[in-house]
Amino acid sequence: MARFSSPERQAERISRHLHRTGVVASIRTANGYSGALKLYAQWLSEQGIQLENGSREQALQYLDQRSEQVGQSALNLDRQAIDTYRSTYQNQTDKLPVLKSEETHALKSRAYSQEQIQAIIVRQTEPYQLATAICAGAGLRAHELFTLCKGITEQPPSERDWDAIRHARARGYIYTVVGKGGLVRTVKIPYVLADKLETLKLAIPRTVTDRGIRYEQRYAIPGGNKVSASFTSASQRALGWSRGVHGLRHTYAQERLKVLAATTQDYDRALRVVSHELGHLRPDITLIYLR
Repeated sequence: MARFSSPERQAERISRHLHRTGVVASIRTANGYSGALKLYAQWLSEQGIQLENGSREQALQYLDQRSEQVGQSALNLDRQAIDTYRSTYQNQTDKLPVLKSEETHALKSRAYSQEQIQAIIVRQTEPYQLATAICAGAGLRAHELFTLCKGITEQPPSERDWDAIRHARARGYIYTVVGKGGLVRTVKIPYVLADKLETLKLAIPRTVTDRGIRYEQRYAIPGGNKVSASFTSASQRALGWSRGVHGLRHTYAQERLKVLAATTQDYDRALRVVSHELGHLRPDITLIYLR
């Protein structure tokens, strides 16, 4: 396929072709795909990659980042546009998985109490108990467990205007994790949990795949979909319902905001710090967690 002078022109040309050839039935859908592909092409271009060379893994990383920026309808459109492009121009038949918008998901999620978290943990097997406890204690997403790295020298945090009081009054060891869109941030894992984690350190890092994304794993600890499934099953047994492992981040956000607001006497700064600790691109996502 010919290369065009800009991601915008390339996306417009592709959407017109999809409509003209009948791959996309309506002009409205074609226009929607054009806008979605423009953004995806621009994201790839920033990394020095042409749209036609974008891989499945890069598409998933892009959608993962977008899941925090847009609602479910827009995220679905992005996925459908990229899937149509991949099948038509790259001859890829494997569909991208449906991702949940963190913004939409946050509106539906609610925090667990510490008593509820403990009731869930005791109904999990040992590897999953530690995984859940770390997610709760450090505010991690389930897939970020795969990316844990102790300290900040091997995996330095992404360049960002991080607040200097991140992790204030939190006791534990510093680790780095890779979050949405490849954002590397520091987290603090409580001492007891970190000590258990270090007993599971791998002699040689290994590559694991979850939801089509590859991770370099340094610890023999479960993560991603398996942790989510274990948590949901244990929650159903313990409480008769589940709000998903994502709800642990709501608990973390609410408890940390109380601590930081009392420490700084500055609510807006405390909210910004919690946002940084959770790896949110937008502080207003964190605000939703506080409902």
